Amino acid sequence: MRLVLVSGVYDRDTPARELVLKRLEQAQQSGPSSITDAAIDRWFTDAFRNKHPEEVAKVERRLRANNPEGFLPAYRLFGRADARLAGRLGEIKAPALVMTGKDDTGSTPDMARRMSEAMPNAECRIIPGIRHMLPVEAAVELNAMLKAFLLNSEKKR
Repeated sequence: MRLVLVSGVYDRDTPARELVLKRLEQAQQSGPSSITDAAIDRWFTDAFRNKHPEEVAKVERRLRANNPEGFLPAYRLFGRADARLAGRLGEIKAPALVMTGKDDTGSTPDMARRMSEAMPNAECRIIPGIRHMLPVEAAVELNAMLKAFLLNSEKKR
């Protein structure tokens, strides 16, 4: 068994948690699509948005199509659950790879480092020049790192 965490959150500080809960409040009042533009801005670099508008548009369409009945409870959990898991990552003994973009403001490099340090068999990779949508914006790099991690883990078994 192996674990890969891509652009995950961990033990947000109070200001970061308040930003997420403020977006939740906006989504509750005005619908999930009301936070879409800000998400796109946070998730993609300007260079990627300019070079690949069709890829960004796909993500935007998915966000705008969110069903409030499913989205709002999930976002509520997203906004609060990381605090409940803080201090428990040491229980994860499986080899783990924790990754995020260097410019990700929500799933920060600091969070990724702290997660990897909290797990006994984890390594951390921070991808320069990338924000939150690492699987979209840096798919080639992500796949190469996944392959190296999974093949390396297979050899150790």
